Amino acid sequence: MRTHNWRPPASMLDLVRKSDQYGVHMPLVVNVHEAKTHFSRFLEQAHAGQEIILAKAGKPYARLVPLLPNSGLRQAGRLAGRVEQGFFDPLTEAEIQLWESP
Repeated sequence: MRTHNWRPPASMLDLVRKSDQYGVHMPLVVNVHEAKTHFSRFLEQAHAGQEIILAKAGKPYARLVPLLPNSGLRQAGRLAGRVEQGFFDPLTEAEIQLWESP
């Protein structure tokens, strides 16, 4: 009779603990079933900064990441470079006519 030295693979949680132990922070890929089973634990890990990729049928499907802290204050200039230069300029006569025509 043949004996095998088969060992079950480490769970994703064990892999994350090991990667954190060595200071490596890679996204964790978790299948939907495991995510449902350990949702509270994954939620805490995401809150602590761990990026978790949820996979469905082995393909990345969604990402669980921590929310950025909200300062509650408006930030001046946060749209700099995202809004075109002439965005706040007055409309020309032609643009006004286009806007008002049916």
